[in-house]
Amino acid sequence: MKKLLFFLLYTCISVCANAQKIYGVVNLTAPFSGISYTNGHNRDEFQPSVVKINGSWGIDLFYKAKKITHKLSVEQMPFGFNFKLTNKFMVPPNNERLLGFAYAKSGVTIDHLIFSYALQKEGKREKGFLFKSKIRFNYSMGMGISLNRSKYYYKEYFLNSSCGWASNFTYVAYDALHYRNGFGLFLRGTGGFDFINKKGKRVLCFNVFYNQGLKDMAHFDIHFQYGYWNDPSKRVDVPKQVLRTRGTTFGFSLGVPITIKK
Repeated sequence: MKKLLFFLLYTCISVCANAQKIYGVVNLTAPFSGISYTNGHNRDEFQPSVVKINGSWGIDLFYKAKKITHKLSVEQMPFGFNFKLTNKFMVPPNNERLLGFAYAKSGVTIDHLIFSYALQKEGKREKGFLFKSKIRFNYSMGMGISLNRSKYYYKEYFLNSSCGWASNFTYVAYDALHYRNGFGLFLRGTGGFDFINKKGKRVLCFNVFYNQGLKDMAHFDIHFQYGYWNDPSKRVDVPKQVLRTRGTTFGFSLGVPITIKK
């Protein structure tokens, strides 16, 4: 991990020295989190990876050389788990005269920072857009690393979570223990376009992104229950349903470019 951080720092220094143009982009991002995986579960009853949208931010620094653009980024990204419980007693043909919930969604999210390096290519020509404006397409591919939250944070602030509710007929609840696996490693890809004004200057940057986690960052030991108060035969109690996450996210961003060196 130290070698990878040193490589990113070395790359930053080297491309700064040879860059022909430097500019930054401050982004507001809308990442979708909650992507997780598990094995050995009842797929009709328990569904992992129920994504939800979040609000966040990121900063890109671009070093434009002769043939390609180097891109250094830091971004705040959410990760955690979201799952959906389906009441199997409400699914046909077992739903006669039953009351209560059909499904319930639950989960938790924390933030972390991803530091990444990528190579970006831009289109050679600008395309016409709305109201005589123009856009220039671009795409990038790279790698990133996240140090994850500390062991202390997991122990003191992110140790466990729980949620649930009940009615006169039915109930649903879960308890989860949270475990830190370590730092995160990512493949990162983006694609989008820049809005160009009449003077040929970037005024806005829009991108969609995908961060593919390559190793587990955390896992969650979940105990969920649901059922009916007046019928012991219609009660579900599942301990140790383990969910794992690699911090994978996707979403879109809208940024404002800032020229640093022309």
